[in-house]
Amino acid sequence: DFELTFDVRLKNGVGNSGVQVRSAVTNAKDCVGNGPQVEVAANGFGGLYGEGIGGWMKQAPENTVRQVFKSDDFNSYHV
Repeated sequence: DFELTFDVRLKNGVGNSGVQVRSAVTNAKDCVGNGPQVEVAANGFGGLYGEGIGGWMKQAPENTVRQVFKSDDFNSYHV
């Protein structure tokens, strides 16, 4: 078990990134991993994406994301 808290910002409100949790490195040269990823993207913020394992595992409700996502500032995450 773990708790992870962090603040993250998408520069100019654009980009696609994430934080891998309990994942495995499948290609160290290209920094590729498979496993759950806490999504950091304007179109999927707050969801859990299965990187390399099938896509979305859990998406945050779109109306909730629109209410809390700050495209031009830091956003807080608590996993």
